[in-house]
Amino acid sequence: SNARCAHDIELLKARRITHVLNVAGYEARGNYRKYRDHGITVSELDARDIEGYPMLARHLGRVRKLVQAAKNANGKLVIHCVAGLNRSGVLCAAEYMLTTRCSVLDAVKHCRAKRGDLCVCNRSFQAQLVALARTEGLLPTLDPTR
Repeated sequence: SNARCAHDIELLKARRITHVLNVAGYEARGNYRKYRDHGITVSELDARDIEGYPMLARHLGRVRKLVQAAKNANGKLVIHCVAGLNRSGVLCAAEYMLTTRCSVLDAVKHCRAKRGDLCVCNRSFQAQLVALARTEGLLPTLDPTR
C-alpha cells in the first residue's frame, strides 16, 4: 500500500486490517497512537528506495516474522512505504513468491496487477528478487515449444 491509504483508519477497518508495517520509517509514519486506539498493531522499519540498497538482506526476515505474527493472530497485515511501489512492493513480491512457491515473474506479475506496472521498478530490488528466486529454485523455466 501507499502511505495515504495505510493512514486511513476507516479503510483499514473496512478491509479488516489488524497489522500495519511501515517500511519507509519517518518518511511515511502515520499516527501510531490512532492505530493502537483502533486495535491495529503497528510496526516500522527504515528502508531506503535507492539503487543498491540491500532491501531483502536487511528486512525480509523481519517482514516474514511480522506476516506470520499477523496470520497467527488471525489478522491481516498491510505493508506500506510512501508510494506503495518499490520498498513495500519488493517485500510483498518476495513474501508472495516464497509463500506460494511461484516463479519470480509470476510474483511480480501478481503484485503489478494489484499496484500497477511501476511496482518493483527499482532495478537493484529486481536483481535481489531474482537472486532470492535463484536460491529458492523459483526462476521460471523456459519452454522451448513456445
